[in-house]
Amino acid sequence: MIPNQVKLLQKVVPPGINVTLKQLLLNSKKWSLSLDNRNHDRATSDNGFSITPYEVYYENNEDSPQWDKQLFQYADFVCLRCLEELNITNFKVNRFYYNLYTQSSVGVMHQDQLGDNFLSIVYDMGSDGFTKINDTIYYDKECQAKVFKSNLFHCGTAPQKDKFRFNLNIVLELFK
Repeated sequence: MIPNQVKLLQKVVPPGINVTLKQLLLNSKKWSLSLDNRNHDRATSDNGFSITPYEVYYENNEDSPQWDKQLFQYADFVCLRCLEELNITNFKVNRFYYNLYTQSSVGVMHQDQLGDNFLSIVYDMGSDGFTKINDTIYYDKECQAKVFKSNLFHCGTAPQKDKFRFNLNIVLELFK
């Protein structure tokens, strides 16, 4: 992958999988307030909500306070489909992170990781929102993934007309 380039992957999974995944997310009781930027005041801004079914910092998946086996399995499936298309085989999952934005949510520009050997994937489940990466806007398309270096500044946005915007953020560490 070329540094500072965004790659768009189309039709990562069949649309029917999104229907099931959205229903799981709508029914989940594990949502917590999201925080895009540690320096940003959580009490004064709506950054949306998140579920993190996997983070490398937990020794065992089930130790995570937001562990959800089904959400983990769907995230893993999306991740593997993207990596297959990108022909990436030497990696470690750093995090699976689901986002939920409402019309009042405001994204804050941030980096997922600072190192140059990390890759971010933002998988769209279909809405009228977008992801801003550096100064470029990438509108959501159902079953599309945006792939970029994790140290690029980016943020998600609220839906304009839809009630909700869901996406999945995957962060990977790449090895040579």
